[in-house]
Amino acid sequence: MARIDPTTLRSTPLPGVVQAQFIGSLTHRDRSKLYVGSYLDAGIWQLAPDAVWDHPENPRRIARLDHLGQERVLTVVDAGQHGLAAGTLGVKGNPSGRLTLLDADTGAVTHSQEPVPGQSVASLLLADGSTTPVLIGGTTSAQLGVHDWPDAHLFVFDLVTSQTHAVMAPVPGAHSIHQLVRLSDGRVWALASDSSIIEVDLVHTGSVSEPYRLRTTHRLQLFGEPVEAGNWADPQLSLRWHGDTADATEDLLVGSAAGKVFTLDPATEEVTVLADGSCATPGPDESIFFARLTKVFRITPVT
Repeated sequence: MARIDPTTLRSTPLPGVVQAQFIGSLTHRDRSKLYVGSYLDAGIWQLAPDAVWDHPENPRRIARLDHLGQERVLTVVDAGQHGLAAGTLGVKGNPSGRLTLLDADTGAVTHSQEPVPGQSVASLLLADGSTTPVLIGGTTSAQLGVHDWPDAHLFVFDLVTSQTHAVMAPVPGAHSIHQLVRLSDGRVWALASDSSIIEVDLVHTGSVSEPYRLRTTHRLQLFGEPVEAGNWADPQLSLRWHGDTADATEDLLVGSAAGKVFTLDPATEEVTVLADGSCATPGPDESIFFARLTKVFRITPVT
């Protein structure tokens, strides 16, 4: 790993954690932490970003999930009072991944299961406004050493009952649901492996046996037609606001898929391709950072 100063673009090598598969910032219990998922041990590392890098104390590995047959961490999200939720990919040749709940401080595993047998968990989002805390999840069937990659699924995971509901395959031919992003107006958009964007609605049915249902709507193809977006660490889709207020008309999505860096305006559904690259992420002052192999680039807005 390395740290890049967004102003000077100078990089500083960071010893310790190798082959990071996932890097994400979460605010849990009013404390902002950076979480890193490592390969091959499916390790989850916690970093206090304002403190000095001092491996193995900061970051510290709070959990490793290889004892559950897992190899890669694809996503880590805040699960509210239930701690952290991690989505992982099994070892090479095994398509089965897991959804694991962990104590955010100690890393102790409190629950782990395969929500969709034979598929891994690629994306997770804590549902907003639900009376019962639930996660919306997306799967991937992409795996090294496995030749049959069936359609990816969405699902709902009840954090109280630890039950999976509303399993569905929303995009025929798409092997992965890579990202789930909540817009500032509450809508949830997902990025599929055919470079399509779908809208995902969580419906409370009132039924005891099947309390949830997912309704999906195809919004757009990022590049006009289905294009293979990539696997695992890329594609990316992140929300960046133009301004300082949560005005839905000011949303802007920054992403990368199929080797392209792009922005997407949710209000107009206009896609602007900016460059060739991967691993796009919003930076300060409306800048965008992305990678080409081992080189990192910055796009700055024209003033």
